[in-house]
Amino acid sequence: MERLKTLSRAGVLWLVAGSALLTVQCLSVKAEEAVSVVPAWQRFRAAHLTSEQAGRLLISELNCQSCHGSYAGLTVQPRQAPILTAAAQRLNPAHVR
Repeated sequence: MERLKTLSRAGVLWLVAGSALLTVQCLSVKAEEAVSVVPAWQRFRAAHLTSEQAGRLLISELNCQSCHGSYAGLTVQPRQAPILTAAAQRLNPAHVR
């Protein structure tokens, strides 16, 4: 019985130490390091899109309408999933990785 108390105290100590370490690690991450990457936005933003075009591009890339629904007159065509019919015959496994 005494051994169980010792193990549980040691377990609590490890839990507290681990939580403290995780908290320190999370707080040390700078905001600049946690930048979201939206490939199409970064690729086409240099093409000097208008604000409306840039907004539509982001809505399309992030697929906002799937959860938030569409607004009157602001519908953006949803992205189409890739066609995977007979993908095993068309794709080279070395290039997929």
